[in-house]
Amino acid sequence: MPRHNPRRLPGSGRKFGSLRILDDGRIRYSAWTVPGFWGASINVNYLSFDLEDREIYNTSSYSVMIRWGTEPIFLLYVTRHHVLEAQFTHNLTPEQLREAVSVIRRMGNGLEKWITPGLAHLQYWMAPTGSEKLTSEKKAVLEIIPGLLRSVRSIPIARPWRPLQLKWERWKREQALQKRRKKR
Repeated sequence: MPRHNPRRLPGSGRKFGSLRILDDGRIRYSAWTVPGFWGASINVNYLSFDLEDREIYNTSSYSVMIRWGTEPIFLLYVTRHHVLEAQFTHNLTPEQLREAVSVIRRMGNGLEKWITPGLAHLQYWMAPTGSEKLTSEKKAVLEIIPGLLRSVRSIPIARPWRPLQLKWERWKREQALQKRRKKR
């Protein structure tokens, strides 16, 4: 009688050479690295939880971290096997952020459609709230984001992010109103 091999569990994470994001947000992974991007790596981190002393992995909702060299540059958040959010990492300097946008843009395979959502999410995350003081590094990063958004406006935006885009645009308008009120 043939033995059935149980499905290999993903463990806490897996590493890939490249990925492709389909129009509906699903991801296809490959061990092959895109030529010219030998420094890039894609780490998939599955969420796990304990259930009666057994570790259970949620393989439908997880995060994907894209690294350039040793530095994490871009995050994708997958829910129910579809990418719903993206973000550039918040610890990048302005020069590193420019390079990260360039790398993601050149990697292609549907990843470039998530640049605008990633920059918008980073801008939203870094924006000061209330009496919070901005560091000079954060201020410099926030100052270059509008220019980066203008430079990628010819790239189509990922379809799954469009509903969130309306929410982001509303937040952006509110920020502009607050700036005008402060100037008065």
